[in-house]
Amino acid sequence: MKRASWLALAVIVAQGAVSMAHADGWGPTAASNNPADGIAGTRHNMSMSYLTPANRATMRIRRNDYGEVCVYCHTPHGANNSAGGLGMPLWNRTVNMTLDYELYNIPTTLGLAGEQAVTHPGPASLTCLSCHDGVTAIDSIINMPGSGMYMQSQEESVDMGFLATWSTDTLEHMSLAGCTLCHNAPSGASPGDFTNFVIGGVLNSEATDISFKFDLDSSVVDLRDDHPVGVRYPTALTSQAWVDFEQMNVEIPGRYAFFDDGNGRADKHEIRVYDSGDGGFEVECASCHDPHGVPNAANDEFIPSFLRVSNESSALCLACHIK
Repeated sequence: MKRASWLALAVIVAQGAVSMAHADGWGPTAASNNPADGIAGTRHNMSMSYLTPANRATMRIRRNDYGEVCVYCHTPHGANNSAGGLGMPLWNRTVNMTLDYELYNIPTTLGLAGEQAVTHPGPASLTCLSCHDGVTAIDSIINMPGSGMYMQSQEESVDMGFLATWSTDTLEHMSLAGCTLCHNAPSGASPGDFTNFVIGGVLNSEATDISFKFDLDSSVVDLRDDHPVGVRYPTALTSQAWVDFEQMNVEIPGRYAFFDDGNGRADKHEIRVYDSGDGGFEVECASCHDPHGVPNAANDEFIPSFLRVSNESSALCLACHIK
């Protein structure tokens, strides 16, 4: 991949720092979280840092700074075609299929007694977990910027030797859990608390210091304290389950079902469930979250936490659950 292919994004990054504080920004002198600045103004811009020059150098030691926005997740060529990345748009990240995911799976709560309620996180969750699992290195991509910087084996496993070819400045390639060694201040304080972002982090019960809260080498990703993913959404055939769930009005087999506002397509602000190949439609991370951000009604900031729908007054929950 040529560096020139990302030039426009680099310009956006250079212009993206606006002095405003929002839920998905970095603080009072951080990103704007304004839809006009796009993803470059959110936490999902892995190339930015609003720290001092000395701290920026510290970050470069711990993750490859590719100097571009989209490359941490997407590539125009050589995308991940493994079971984990299949179907995700031009996916560039490593999706580790060897991890053991522990899922919340109480059938009575899910309303699907007698069915195979929980399977395995589908691609629309695994792609998110390729960073938020707390195990996979945040800079582990398949196709790094520049000619000859591609390695197909990166699709399902992290090759530290390959990542080391990018820069001699980077001595470690940390996971998101590793980031909490520094990013563990109380919420709202710089550099911010990243522990809540490690969705699959395995707690180290013997640690007393929050800096060592997570088991950084675990092959087990515990999702039991999070909203279920890889879980069947009740279909019209399971009539009893529909007592507690809203019925989605558009179903596209092989892709997804969603609450349509009338235009026949799945828009960013519409909750959806995915056909992950396990039978029926399943709830995944991307059912409720859009990684690029969804503008609020006033179109002046993104809805916090990359949600598709604001959960004010439990609106997000009540989109699916009848309570």
